[in-house]
Amino acid sequence: MDAKQIIRGLKDWVKREKAIDLNLSDCQEAILEYSLQNIAYANMENLGYAVDTIKNNTGPELFQYLSQVTGRTVSKKNCLLTLSRLLEHPGGEKDPENNSLRLDLEEAPNLQDVYGREQELSKLETWIVTEHCALVGVLGMGGIGKTLLLRKFVDKVKDKFDYVIWKNFKYPALLEDFLTHIESYFFVNNSETTANKKNISQKILSLISFLKQHRCLLIFDHWEQLMITNEISADQREINYDNYGRFLRSVSELEHQSCVVFIGLEIHRQMDIADKFRVRELTLTGLNSRDTQYSQYLLRNFQLSDQGIEKLIEEYQGYPLALELAAPYIQTYHNGQIYEFLKGTLFVHDAITDIFDKHFSRLLNIEINIIRQLAHETEPISLPELYQLFPSISQAKISQSMDKLCRTGLVEKNDSQKLPTFGVVHRLLTKYIKNRYREI
Repeated sequence: MDAKQIIRGLKDWVKREKAIDLNLSDCQEAILEYSLQNIAYANMENLGYAVDTIKNNTGPELFQYLSQVTGRTVSKKNCLLTLSRLLEHPGGEKDPENNSLRLDLEEAPNLQDVYGREQELSKLETWIVTEHCALVGVLGMGGIGKTLLLRKFVDKVKDKFDYVIWKNFKYPALLEDFLTHIESYFFVNNSETTANKKNISQKILSLISFLKQHRCLLIFDHWEQLMITNEISADQREINYDNYGRFLRSVSELEHQSCVVFIGLEIHRQMDIADKFRVRELTLTGLNSRDTQYSQYLLRNFQLSDQGIEKLIEEYQGYPLALELAAPYIQTYHNGQIYEFLKGTLFVHDAITDIFDKHFSRLLNIEINIIRQLAHETEPISLPELYQLFPSISQAKISQSMDKLCRTGLVEKNDSQKLPTFGVVHRLLTKYIKNRYREI
């Protein structure tokens, strides 16, 4: 659809779904048409307004109005994608065997084959479907397969829920806008004016009320993006993060029959004091090197020699992204011969370096110093030994830091000895640390 078709379709949608007219002035309609064509405000000089007025007033007011009317976060940057998707799936997808199901996976990845995660899928199904946990966190390193695992899980259990909605925080939303968007699924008969008069606490309680009435599954992907987006100020990010904490605490503490799953590098800090009987955490680690399904997947898709495939997976500790980045390199420069590739040093692709850079940008200095120390240890060490290495730091702070590093999948805890020991979870991460931080 071109810009004019989208605008006509939007007017029809608003009339049909909201029983109101989309009241756009000539100037607003022109701004929307330009924006759908990805034309910058600076080039909208023929609308009868100063460019600064269009950029700072008329344009933002237009997209705020569109967000209110559609119940979706509409901005100049995302208007083409958001409105196109709205018109393609005006009521969300419906399961033909269950007309009450609303399935919104517009921001989810495409469904792909997932190998070697049967235990994790079973655990999620037990927690969410059988035990009715209210809040589940799926954590771990970037590229370890968290998002694909949840996408597979959703496809497996979607018929057990009335509503399934996936939100990707790569496109971050203020909590107020997010709640308005979610309400558009549930309260289509409410007037927009009434909905917008609610404060955040009232919106949270309204949503919880619906979660009581209907079995819902809400997925929040790339959770950590809430605190690193540049679309709002640092103060607004902190307020927004705290507001989402209020929402998650309400989900964990108030009675309902639904579940919120958040996927990311770490849990929200409010979850440390949430009701532990209704909250679960799954930290995803690498795939088993003896998983024949995953081995065959690598061999089939990258034309590798079957000699050494198990050793390759073991060397990369089952880290899916690292393996899938290394495989083309093996094919191109070693004619698919895995053992020839393994004669060299551990291959760290730039994309993996970027992922670890993002991880470390979210760590406190004490956490960075601890994991740097662990990377230079030849054997895992215990907490008392770690305390001795950082005598100027309180033991409580060290323990808290270790807890966070373990939960995010960067540090591994071994309980096989009398005292638990800790080490860096992955060889690639160890190599990254030694390259990035050459002195200890």
